[in-house]
Amino acid sequence: MIDPTSLWPLALYFAAVVALIAIMLGVPYILGAKHKGKQAEQLFKSRIVGVGSARSRFHSKFYLIAMLFVIFD
Repeated sequence: MIDPTSLWPLALYFAAVVALIAIMLGVPYILGAKHKGKQAEQLFKSRIVGVGSARSRFHSKFYLIAMLFVIFD
């Protein structure tokens, strides 16, 4: 049987990991730049107008070919 008093280092480690994750996600959210407005919607240096959605769906064979290319490149 495990003694409950010997589990405090594990609980302390778990709390430290959760705190570190919260800090790593929270600080950039608070301090990060938030660009909402006309400038965020304007074209960048390339001046190419985007066509269609960036969230288009591809067939699974495309991903297989892409993975094979990355592996054997």
